[in-house]
Amino acid sequence: MNTGRDKKQTRRRLLLIGLPVAVLLIGVGIATWLVLSKPAPEKQASASQAIMVETVEVHKAVHELVLNTQGTVRAVNEMIVLPQVSGKIVEINPDLVAGGRVQEGELLYRIDPEDYQVELQRSEAALAEAQAQLALERGRREVAKKEWELLGESLDQDQKAPALALREPQLRQAEAAVSSAEAAVARAQLQLDRTRVTAPFDAAVASEDVALGQTVGPQAQTARLVGMDLLHVQTAVPTQFLPLLEFGANGSRAEVIFDPGQASASYWGRVVKLLPQLARQSRMAQVLVELENPFEQHMREGGISKADTPADSGANSPANHEANRLPLLIDSFVEVNIRAAENVAAVELPREYLRPGDRVWVMANGKLDIREVEVLWEEAESVLIETGLQDGEQVVTTAIANPVEGIELTTETSDRSADGDKEADRDR
Repeated sequence: MNTGRDKKQTRRRLLLIGLPVAVLLIGVGIATWLVLSKPAPEKQASASQAIMVETVEVHKAVHELVLNTQGTVRAVNEMIVLPQVSGKIVEINPDLVAGGRVQEGELLYRIDPEDYQVELQRSEAALAEAQAQLALERGRREVAKKEWELLGESLDQDQKAPALALREPQLRQAEAAVSSAEAAVARAQLQLDRTRVTAPFDAAVASEDVALGQTVGPQAQTARLVGMDLLHVQTAVPTQFLPLLEFGANGSRAEVIFDPGQASASYWGRVVKLLPQLARQSRMAQVLVELENPFEQHMREGGISKADTPADSGANSPANHEANRLPLLIDSFVEVNIRAAENVAAVELPREYLRPGDRVWVMANGKLDIREVEVLWEEAESVLIETGLQDGEQVVTTAIANPVEGIELTTETSDRSADGDKEADRDR
């Protein structure tokens, strides 16, 4: 009887354990069947993984390169006036004052010429005496020749007359005395001419230190003259800009703007020279811009005439400045706009879209193309790219946290196009 009872208890235990296990297995099987029989969703992985960006379409265009820099006005002709003779000043040009203007060859001042006139007269008298002595000596030589012939010695025979007998040394001595006297006269005349101190070129008087009755000598600095018909502006340019410049009489055009604050004046010149040494601090090349007759430009009513300016000079042209009421003074600090010799074809791109290492992010076929470009020129807010970008390409303007070559990109426009394609497929 115990055996039958044990069997019943065993079956009851198996039923209690097996029933939950069976239910669990049935549930797992049903869940698996539901998962496997579920229809596959439409693939949208590429759309969900693509990074939304904004782009701008770029195009090449012809640009005029203008380098904006600064420089200092220098005089081409500048000199300290030193008299070459000593004496008392007896005449002074009224314009020989600081700020005065003198023309080439115009008298600056005159030193008392009396002593030099006397010296000239003495030299001329000595010359006349030497010339008379030479004439006498030539006569004596002719007499000596006659005497030698009277002695029966023919000058055409093999034995020549002795030079001493014909007074040849005395004749050469007289000729040398005449040459010396002529040189003395020329020197006396030169010294007399030097009593008139004249301007070697058209100039402005920077300073003077002369007075009537003042005695001056060869070491006395009597005035400083500055030529104003030709000025140079020394400025520095990046070395990479040098191939775009031309030098000499037909050098690159340059606009020089003098703007002390209340008004401005503008002048046009040309780049004429490249200095042989880099600027010590900036390590840039140094060039000279030459301005011809800047004071004539200053005096013209209404500023510089149209003939002096390029036809497309733009907003910085002298026509857009006030009349040149400000003279361009030596040592003035000026702004210089140098135009490249030729226009260039390039893509202009805002500076913030140029990535480190001269790279640009381009969206090509829905993917990121990290493009290395060649920057031809940099402005304050933009850059000119000569190579690396083509017409119609899309430059990414959105910042990407981790830019990797080839990652998928999308734009709002492309997303709308994709959504429209899907709706059309559903309708069909």
